[in-house]
Amino acid sequence: MMTKNKDRYFYYSWLIIILSAVSRLLMIGKVGLGDDEAHYWMWSKNLDWSYFDHPPMVAWVIAFFTAIGGDHEFFVRVGAVLLFLITSWGAYFLAAALKDQKTGFFTVVFLNISPVFSFLGSVLMVPDGPLAAAWVLFLIFFYKALQIPHFNKYWVLTGIALGIGALSKYNAVLLPISAFLYLLLSKQNRFWVLRKEPYIALGIGVILSLPVVYWNAQNHWASFGFQLNHGIGEDHSFSSQLFFQILGAQIGYISPILFFLAWIAVILSGIKGIKYQDERYLFLFCFAAPTLFLFNGIGAFHKILPHWPALGFITAFIALALWIVEDRPKIKLWVASAVLLGISLTLLVPIQALFMVLPYTKSFTAKVDPTNDLYGWPEAASRVNFLQAKMNSKEGPTFIYSNKFLIADQIGFYTGKSRGVYCFNEDKSQYDFWDDPGSLKGQNAIFVTDNRYQVDPVEKFGKNFEKIEKEAPIDIYRKGVLIRTFYLYRCYGFKGIKI
Repeated sequence: MMTKNKDRYFYYSWLIIILSAVSRLLMIGKVGLGDDEAHYWMWSKNLDWSYFDHPPMVAWVIAFFTAIGGDHEFFVRVGAVLLFLITSWGAYFLAAALKDQKTGFFTVVFLNISPVFSFLGSVLMVPDGPLAAAWVLFLIFFYKALQIPHFNKYWVLTGIALGIGALSKYNAVLLPISAFLYLLLSKQNRFWVLRKEPYIALGIGVILSLPVVYWNAQNHWASFGFQLNHGIGEDHSFSSQLFFQILGAQIGYISPILFFLAWIAVILSGIKGIKYQDERYLFLFCFAAPTLFLFNGIGAFHKILPHWPALGFITAFIALALWIVEDRPKIKLWVASAVLLGISLTLLVPIQALFMVLPYTKSFTAKVDPTNDLYGWPEAASRVNFLQAKMNSKEGPTFIYSNKFLIADQIGFYTGKSRGVYCFNEDKSQYDFWDDPGSLKGQNAIFVTDNRYQVDPVEKFGKNFEKIEKEAPIDIYRKGVLIRTFYLYRCYGFKGIKI
């Protein structure tokens, strides 16, 4: 009977993993790309060892799948769905190894009802997808390596997972930090600090991350500098407003009840792991606490994005599942409420993106609905293609540019152009590492912007062109509601001046 119960949770877990993956596959080709996704698609058409914003893995994954199926939303995103399969399976495997299959089942449930994982990290193709998969694989291999008191293949696999993580996002640096924190705090495993195996794994990870170092060395360490400033900022004064803003945003990203339960589980893990030397809880605490405390701490001094601490919640969810299964606390109602609320929030985003079910009010307007960012690009790109063809034939070579790299990326994807699209802005972006706009001297251009980033190109770029003329605006509607407006301008006689 016990075996049947264990098998039941195994099959339940895989049912959730497979059905959720199928549902994502059915929707990923039905809505337009997010701004970040278009940005990474543009990278995939200009492959390199690394990039200004992030390491290269997201571009490599997109390049692989679009080479197979073409430049379609489905093939840009399919890698995200498959990578989350690895993340979900890995989290289940680790949780089951720490306790049992029921613990793995609850972990899979929590991952798949948390919007930051179940939508943002598994539908949208962003660097967090490959990082999450590498993160979980690192946890598995590191845990397995510790079970054998001599050098074994899992140390090599740990290093490979670290390298893949480092090629995905800079946050991977927290993996070896968390691992060594665990070794230092663990009486049972502290001897590994003086053994060669952890350092071999670390060395493998460093070697695999050398493409990122090479690109930075070739480009004046631009990405390292950008991320350091982006992540830490220049203002180091404490702000309670920023702190509560980032907490509030995370509550929405994780799901409210689940967020608080996970934090309680992290604290309990610290107590059980450090005070009572329960190796399982200590392991989970050490791979949750550094990430969660670091980014929330930074968030009290500098504005950060709410998904940055998300990977710390993977082991927090396992700790929560372990707590539920092992100690059987009287929180069944809270867990049930967390699951129901999490499912509702998880389904709300894709349903709103596909069907626009939420009515707009004075507080929830079309402007603040993030799903509207996925719409309107094909219409704008169609007008740009028509106008460019007309100008090419009548006035000569014409390029496309914007004042915002995200707009340039989206227009590039939907016009089918990965070259001949530029971003002119004082803020540095990946475009500054590609073609020199000075080579376009004498050509004409089409300037594209939208209501989010609208500027007057005559005022901003007038000195760079002989003449600028406005086209009719392009209004985009969903269910009869105006959700955004695109603005196009014909620009003649580019002077080749650095903008």
